[in-house]
Amino acid sequence: MPFAKGDTVNTVYGYGYVEDVRETDYVVKLKCWALAQGQSPTLYLTEEGLSSIPNIVPGDKVKTFCGPATVTKVRPDSMFVCAPVWKLADYSPDVFLYLNADSVSSQ
Repeated sequence: MPFAKGDTVNTVYGYGYVEDVRETDYVVKLKCWALAQGQSPTLYLTEEGLSSIPNIVPGDKVKTFCGPATVTKVRPDSMFVCAPVWKLADYSPDVFLYLNADSVSSQ
């Protein structure tokens, strides 16, 4: 099985982590939303229902198609909000890239 306990993964319900690897499927806890009592929903998904997310957290330096950037936030929908190292011609301070997991890689 390609995913291991603790791996960060994306599902159709949002991103989470593999809590347990069973014989035919994975037990996944979501990080992107909570139930009424604050608990994480528990999903039981096969390999086809999961995709890898780079293990990147806010503050990490990443490579993007726009050049190097710093991750400022990981949104609940698994989008990475990144601040590029370059500035616009008018030196606007608030330039952000909103990228999916396929668009970022560790430096």
